[in-house]
Amino acid sequence: MVVGHTVLLNAGAPKLARALQGLGYEVRPLPLTEFIKAGGSAKCLTLRLDGEEAAAWRLIPDVAGSAA
Repeated sequence: MVVGHTVLLNAGAPKLARALQGLGYEVRPLPLTEFIKAGGSAKCLTLRLDGEEAAAWRLIPDVAGSAA
């Protein structure tokens, strides 16, 4: 998950953390092993506070009715 120039990621990905640091990101490794076992990740643990209007899918034009 990226917040500005800070990346939150699983502590079990040190190679990725080093690569991101090399690109100028501040990396915050977190112990997410139990969430990974359940099929989740850092993004799955987030809650949007800006509402659905900020979601990218809202920016895609509605083309469902254009074929009729």
